[in-house]
Amino acid sequence: MKKLIITSFIAVLSVTICLLCMFYVDSVATKAEKYIESIQTSVSNQQYRAALGQTNELSNFWSQNHDILSMVLHHEMLEEIEEAIALVKSSLEHPDEENVNFWTQITSSLVKIQNLKDTESPSLANIL
Repeated sequence: MKKLIITSFIAVLSVTICLLCMFYVDSVATKAEKYIESIQTSVSNQQYRAALGQTNELSNFWSQNHDILSMVLHHEMLEEIEEAIALVKSSLEHPDEENVNFWTQITSSLVKIQNLKDTESPSLANIL
């Protein structure tokens, strides 16, 4: 009986930790999406310095959460998102005509963050 109680406790603890990690990843990804949307709005309004400042904030936010995210996620995905954020920053620092490079990079980073949320959410496709 004692083994059953200990095993049940460990199972409940494991599920709880998994759920907390899932909610943490979702909240970080949602906040990163909000940063990206505000950067897009600033560039659309031709406020490039504000967009660059918001990109720096996004980069700092991602760096602050990187250690915990790296414990629960594949490093490849995190590296891809970091690279996309760096490319967005670079495209703002060195703009081209009509910001084609910026829009390509910001869309790429947004898609990668959305894919992060999708791959970490429990669904039938992810389980199988």
